[in-house]
Amino acid sequence: MLEAFSYVVRMFSGVISDRMTSRKAAIAAGFVMGAAAKFGMSFATSTAQLFVTKAVDRLGNGVQAAPRDALIGDLSPSASRSACFGFAQSMRKWGSFMGAGLAFALMKASDNNYRAIFLLASAVSALSTLAFVILVPAHANTNSSSSKAAAAAAARSHEQQQQQQQLAQQQQHLLRQRQPHSS
Repeated sequence: MLEAFSYVVRMFSGVISDRMTSRKAAIAAGFVMGAAAKFGMSFATSTAQLFVTKAVDRLGNGVQAAPRDALIGDLSPSASRSACFGFAQSMRKWGSFMGAGLAFALMKASDNNYRAIFLLASAVSALSTLAFVILVPAHANTNSSSSKAAAAAAARSHEQQQQQQQLAQQQQHLLRQRQPHSS
């Protein structure tokens, strides 16, 4: 049920992301929700609390998934876009596999200390979010309506400048023609 919720959120986050000037904020917000959910899971004492924190985790996943994939497309060279998507998907699957294996090993080593495991997971998630915010460059979303409006305004401004330059050249030409010729 919560996974289906995540997929519904992805549709809306994708549409919203296409209208934003930068996808980075939506992705970071989703990452923060995931880190907060993991932190909350470490202190949950009932199934209801676990359900709520897992819902926040799935909401965060849904919020960041579509903008993240779109950002990969925005930043990837067109000749290798599919390879970039494939690499990103492989790294996500590899990370899930390694994370599950590490969690299993840590559960055995910590005598099933769920709180410690979720606190560690939230710390890793928070550090990953920080790395994303610092290391991934802000990238203008060229598909957003505000970016398109800005591009159209820039084109109009350039066109107006060209028209003004042409008018100034015509005026200079007329002034030269009216000047008396010296012999």
